[in-house]
Amino acid sequence: MLQKFNEKIQGTIAWVIIGIVAFTFTLFGIDSYLQSRHTSVNEVEVNGIPISKQAFDINFRRARQVQEASSQSLLDDKVLKQQILNDMISTVVNKNAAQKVGFGLDASIANNAILRIPEFQKDGQFSQDIYQQALNNAFFTPQSFLNEVRQGMLLNQQRFAFMGTSFALPDEVQQFVKLYGQKRNYRYVTIPAKTFLNRASVSNDEIKAYFNAHESEFNTEERIKLEYVKLAMSDLQKTITPTEDELKAYYETNQASYMTPTKWSYRFIKFDDEAKAKAFHEAALANPETFAKHADAKIQESVDAKGTILDPDLLKAAQPGDMLGPFKDQKGAVLFQVIGYEDAVSEPYDKVKSEVRTQYISDKALIEYARLQDELAEQSYQTPDMLEPVAKALGLKTEKTAWLTKEGAKGAVTDSPAVLKAAFSHDVLHLGNNSQPIQLDEETIVVVRVDEYKPSVAKSLPEVRESIQSKLKQDKAIKLAEQLGEQLIQADENHGLDEQMFVTHGLKWQNVTDAYRESSLAEPEVNHLAFTISKVQMRSGVALADDAGFVVVELQKVEDGELSQLDKEQLESISQQISANFGSVDYDLYVSNLIDKAKVVRH
Repeated sequence: MLQKFNEKIQGTIAWVIIGIVAFTFTLFGIDSYLQSRHTSVNEVEVNGIPISKQAFDINFRRARQVQEASSQSLLDDKVLKQQILNDMISTVVNKNAAQKVGFGLDASIANNAILRIPEFQKDGQFSQDIYQQALNNAFFTPQSFLNEVRQGMLLNQQRFAFMGTSFALPDEVQQFVKLYGQKRNYRYVTIPAKTFLNRASVSNDEIKAYFNAHESEFNTEERIKLEYVKLAMSDLQKTITPTEDELKAYYETNQASYMTPTKWSYRFIKFDDEAKAKAFHEAALANPETFAKHADAKIQESVDAKGTILDPDLLKAAQPGDMLGPFKDQKGAVLFQVIGYEDAVSEPYDKVKSEVRTQYISDKALIEYARLQDELAEQSYQTPDMLEPVAKALGLKTEKTAWLTKEGAKGAVTDSPAVLKAAFSHDVLHLGNNSQPIQLDEETIVVVRVDEYKPSVAKSLPEVRESIQSKLKQDKAIKLAEQLGEQLIQADENHGLDEQMFVTHGLKWQNVTDAYRESSLAEPEVNHLAFTISKVQMRSGVALADDAGFVVVELQKVEDGELSQLDKEQLESISQQISANFGSVDYDLYVSNLIDKAKVVRH
């Protein structure tokens, strides 16, 4: 039983692990931090099990680091800390309960799961370098990360146990199909807010009052100009001018890359079993012309043996007309007849000179790029408050951007989210330091620093008067649309009033037939509203997104879903989904009950 849960867990735990390592933590090194915390003070004790101040602090720092700097405040920190502490308490209680009832997980299973995470792989193989870098950035040691993954998989064992042992009764399945498979006919009318703009007037007092109440909303955005140095592979390639001797030497060293490929052509016949292939082979030896008559007409003679079961050495030794095989394949056997063979030959230097030059420059630039990457990081760290020494040491030039806000601007550098995040970070913006090297793409790296800064300043009322007036008019237009919508809802039994309002405001009903819950016959918010109405002929309304206005929906017909319309496979799938949902709810209630009963001592 537990083994089956393990198999499920290993396929679903990856998202948990990726969420863990997504918390980048580059301000401090793990070793120096841990060494500075020799003594640990407990944050809380849960059923006698301590949660250390150190563990809580690390989790808080991880979460804090991924938040946007602009959204951080003392209040946000307080809420975040409480959320993290609650999660840690829940984990301790849940883990303890799981272990008490016999759930367990060997460390090797967690380790194997880590090895299969795509984000830790390069060219399809686990990369120790990528793994270690990710852990360093996320403030983990290999052992602490293994423990975290192992713990997550253990908790999922218990969760899957609830989901795997839950079940749905036939009546519950029938009720679900009845409701979820329901079809409805309805009509709706949209009342656009824009039709009321001309009726919405705004006074000077209203504009002034709104400005005074929302003055902080009318500040200018803080702006910066960036200075940066850019290391680009394309720029390095332009500086490389190989001599003729260098190109010839490169050609000789890499001659295998400049050869015409081996060519062979053949016919083949497929058989459903090997005995038939052998019989045909014997008959064809006496009359070779029969092979061409029976060869597969759908596939022409080929010059590429890739993906076939032919051995190139066999082809090379064979003469035109020779029959090879039969060879077994997944569906029987295949018999080949050789038509011709041409061995691979080297292309002369003069013919591939242009290709040799391109590859030579590319290889040299790649080596230099790798060397300069390390030097760029070192130089920008050694002189953190200026870029001129960095540019001089690497033979680069400093460049500057135009004024930028946090929204960025068009351009390879100014449109990069990574650049903008670094530029407006505390370290770069307020401390005046160079950024860490930032990867723009596979062949370009930049280091940026703030050249000029303009803080946010308050705008005057005359500057924002027009926008406030427009906002207040829109609000009033929306309110008028909502009022008309409410009148239509109340007029569902007064068709005379109904018709009068439609004529006065130029409204028109739109009809929808046989709509399911997920239908796209109307806008999602309209269709959703139609499925919240409890009785036929009843009306309801809702404000539209983006302040577009108001919509009124009238339900006209309801047709329940029926089990008879579903096949056996669909019913089994629905039953499994309902069972899993019941199990998930049971699990949440179980955990909530554990937490309610837990003894939590705060320090």
